[in-house]
Amino acid sequence: MIPYGIYIDQISDTTVCSNDSITLLVNHLFGGTPPFIYQWIISSDADTIYGNPVTILPDSSSFIYLSVTDSEGFVTTDTFYVSVVEQPQPTLPDTLFICENDIVILDPQTIGTCYWSTGDTSNTLEILVTQDSTIYLSITNNICTAYDTTLIYMKPLPYLFINPASDSLCLGDTAVFVATSDGNILWSNGSINDTISFEAIENDSIFVVADLNGCYTSNFATIYIYEVPEISVITSAWNNEVLPGEPLTLEILPDLFNHYIVNYSDNSFTDNHNTFTLFISPGGDSIYITAVTDEGCISNETIFINSRKIPNGFTPNNDNINDKFMPGVPIKILNRWGQIVYEGDDGWDGTINNRLAVPGTYYYIIELKDENGKVIKTYNGDVLLIKK
Repeated sequence: MIPYGIYIDQISDTTVCSNDSITLLVNHLFGGTPPFIYQWIISSDADTIYGNPVTILPDSSSFIYLSVTDSEGFVTTDTFYVSVVEQPQPTLPDTLFICENDIVILDPQTIGTCYWSTGDTSNTLEILVTQDSTIYLSITNNICTAYDTTLIYMKPLPYLFINPASDSLCLGDTAVFVATSDGNILWSNGSINDTISFEAIENDSIFVVADLNGCYTSNFATIYIYEVPEISVITSAWNNEVLPGEPLTLEILPDLFNHYIVNYSDNSFTDNHNTFTLFISPGGDSIYITAVTDEGCISNETIFINSRKIPNGFTPNNDNINDKFMPGVPIKILNRWGQIVYEGDDGWDGTINNRLAVPGTYYYIIELKDENGKVIKTYNGDVLLIKK
């Protein structure tokens, strides 16, 4: 014979995740006299709950004490332990707006094993944003599992073009670049206009950035300055002087240019050769020379050629003042008997056979010839050799 009493199945210890509820239930009871009073005492907060079943939301691990009392006052008890395991609490952002081709890092900021919808199992997820996407996360500590979701919206980059992409210019030319974009423009020189212009003074690059809703695209254009050599001018003039009617030979160096332009008085000449023959005005002329490259770049030079006068006397006394007669001009000097005592273009120094000539009047003949040797003008007259 079974003694009088209340008999129940023993309740096993259990584990529950934080924020999860648990139902307490006596499944099998026999003996005793109904009705029964079920009393559950939770040790962690000393709370008492009556009923069967009952649902509780434990906030920490604790023992739970059960007592069942029948109508005769007979009591039976049981004790079991409820372990509360902290559930992962991922805190992914709900929505992100990220620029195209930017990288975003998702961090759940909680401990556990992550299973991302991309197939990754790393603690954080790095994503190169190329399209809109929804990222799902399942994170577990092997007992409790939590879920989270992030929506990523891709913000498109602005398009950005520069015209021209590069430009080759002459020094001092105006460089002009035009940016085309659906964003706001900012050039590296601080301009916010679509079109910029500036003087080209060196090889350089100009940069531009377009901003569209916080997304940026950059581009650049290059500037190349053509190298243009400086020109020099060699002339047939003696001491920058020529006789009236004497042809002036002008050579422009280096001989590397596409063509050359010479302007003086009311005359203008253009040629792809670098030598010119000019005739200077009686009062002298400023000669303006321009050399033009294949690219249209220019190098300039200006010289002044004076119209030379034939002096009526000279003093060959080695004081470096008027010591020679007509240096730089082909000349013949004759004495009073018509004998040639000097012929050349170094200028007569007043000597005959290396001895100073007798002071007095001598006669000169100057014949100006063209490049073919033909006499085109003749000067003759007398000159006084003065001894000082």
